[in-house]
Amino acid sequence: MWPDLQPSAHWWQGLPLPLAFLWGLAVFLLGVRLLARSLESVAGGTAERMLKQLAATPARAFALGAIVSALLHSSGITAASSIALVHAGIFSESQGFAVILGANIGTTFTAQLATLSWSGLIGPLILTGTLLFFLGAFRCNPRLWGAGGALEGLGGLFWGIEAMSVVAAAWAAQPEAVAVVRRFSGSPWASAGLGMVVAAALQSSTATVGLAMVAYARGLLPLPAAVAVVLGANVGTSCQGLLTSVGTQVSSRRAAVADFLFNLFGVLVVLPWLGVLTPWLLRWAGSPERQVANAHTFFNVFTATIALRFRHHLLGAAAWLTGGGEDGRAARKCPVGRKLVAGSE
Repeated sequence: MWPDLQPSAHWWQGLPLPLAFLWGLAVFLLGVRLLARSLESVAGGTAERMLKQLAATPARAFALGAIVSALLHSSGITAASSIALVHAGIFSESQGFAVILGANIGTTFTAQLATLSWSGLIGPLILTGTLLFFLGAFRCNPRLWGAGGALEGLGGLFWGIEAMSVVAAAWAAQPEAVAVVRRFSGSPWASAGLGMVVAAALQSSTATVGLAMVAYARGLLPLPAAVAVVLGANVGTSCQGLLTSVGTQVSSRRAAVADFLFNLFGVLVVLPWLGVLTPWLLRWAGSPERQVANAHTFFNVFTATIALRFRHHLLGAAAWLTGGGEDGRAARKCPVGRKLVAGSE
């Protein structure tokens, strides 16, 4: 009934392998961002209203950040809204930081979703999404338009993963691939640095985790190096929050800096223990993609839970780095646009 739109085993023939891989990455990243933006459009501002009404305590803010980020498939949007609310004085910096910590857990849902073998749904998702998209545009219905965009984005996410996987399998047989892998996989610190740079450049830890999943599944990276890339991606994507906080109140800058410090400290603590974690990951997950996704989930849940307990210490360090200033609760209430930064995770 539905046409088969998933990439064939030789879809890339006629293109240089690096360009074909970048093509697959571009479709994957576009799918993630389209999914996030479309779901935000469907929500119609519900996410921000939920953050305002339900984040009464840091524990509830933590849980809410995880839920909203999982629903929107974007910790970037959740973090940007949280920083804006801290800037406006609606959140204290402690509440805002708790929402950001929760968003770090919610964003792992997308990586877990990408491990599912739903390639047969690519055609139905894209075609149904396109139909809803144009129907919503014709009827001037933003929510119908957003629902169509979300389905198209999900189909693009699956297509990009499949396309990158096919190209990576072909590239793994090339001698130059072995040389590149050896350059970064010999040291977990080098692999983490690679993940940090890629995530900062793409402004998406989800895309970086997807790359690590594909690279490990196709033999381009060993599991410890792939996990190290995932750890570094958390640091790289926290740079997005730093960009979001530029020009805002000192309280919102503290929340963004505290997020960066928490991710950095988490990598420094966990990275030396990769040798212990690797056998555990191999034991608890069958597929290579799931092993990397589980590492992403375990790391984010572990570090975010610990950071919630010591949030005041992290905020204190952030206050010292930002030079002090007025407290978040006394911040001047002023409107802030939601489009502080266009990012997803």
